[in-house]
Amino acid sequence: MQHPTHLAAKARQQQWLNGYQVVIAEVLANYGDGGIAHPLAGRQLPAGRLGPAHP
Repeated sequence: MQHPTHLAAKARQQQWLNGYQVVIAEVLANYGDGGIAHPLAGRQLPAGRLGPAHP
C-alpha cells in the first residue's frame, strides 16, 4: 500500500477510471464450424443460471 508505484497509480486513479464501464450480457446463441475449441467449453454455469434451452 505504501509502495511508490502504487501511490503514483492511486494518485492518477480518476484519470484511468474516466470512461470505465461494465457490460453485463447474456449469450443467446453462437455459431461456427467447431474448428477452434470455445474457451469456455466444458465449464458449468453458475448455480441458478439458465442454460441454452430457455425461451
